[in-house]
Amino acid sequence: MTKRVCYIHVGPHKTGTTSIQWFLQKNAAELLKRGYFVPASETKHGAHYALVEKLVGLEVGQDREPLVARSIREIAETPAKVIVISCEALEGLLRNPHHAETFFGAIREFNLQPKLVLFPRNQPQWINSSYPQTVQAFRGSDSFHSCALGFAQSPGARFSPWIDLAKAHSAELIARPFSKETIALGVVPEFLQSIGLDSSPFRDTEIRRNESVGPFTVSVAREVLLRHTRTTKAAHVPSGETM
Repeated sequence: MTKRVCYIHVGPHKTGTTSIQWFLQKNAAELLKRGYFVPASETKHGAHYALVEKLVGLEVGQDREPLVARSIREIAETPAKVIVISCEALEGLLRNPHHAETFFGAIREFNLQPKLVLFPRNQPQWINSSYPQTVQAFRGSDSFHSCALGFAQSPGARFSPWIDLAKAHSAELIARPFSKETIALGVVPEFLQSIGLDSSPFRDTEIRRNESVGPFTVSVAREVLLRHTRTTKAAHVPSGETM
């Protein structure tokens, strides 16, 4: 039996993932007409968090279990020759050898040939994009210098492990640079080309989500978070002690 193909978009973060996922969700019916099945998502922008958590062997909870069970059933039963899954959380999940073995084992049980789609990004550009988003979301108040050093030393900053992962699980690795040209032309057309589709018949391929904020917004958000942190620490200091 000829294996069907499963394109697995793994991100990473800040490389147009939300735009790609939003497009896939909005165009699922049109993609199916062309033989590409996109499972339903529990998120507004279309990321398959619950599905990939289940496929790596994690518990997804009773509230998400029905959707996941339906998606798994539909993947097994759909006549489509191509399945498309998108979730940047796989960047971290697949670093765990057990999770990776479980995930690719599940893909093999569906008789699917895995193809990993990755958008590597220039590190300085990546840091410049990630830092404002982190501060704006009140997830960190460290200086840009501190965040840049931490990012450079993090496992997510290295792309070479993806080569080893693909080889270990007989998966094709499709890497497309997330460059200034990609940003200018739009990541969705680039993604569609990487999975063998022409973008011209589709609408909304130029959509951009999660645009970066400016320096003023970043400075205000950082100051708010710093003040909140200082207030919280002061509230927990026992009576009679000083900070």
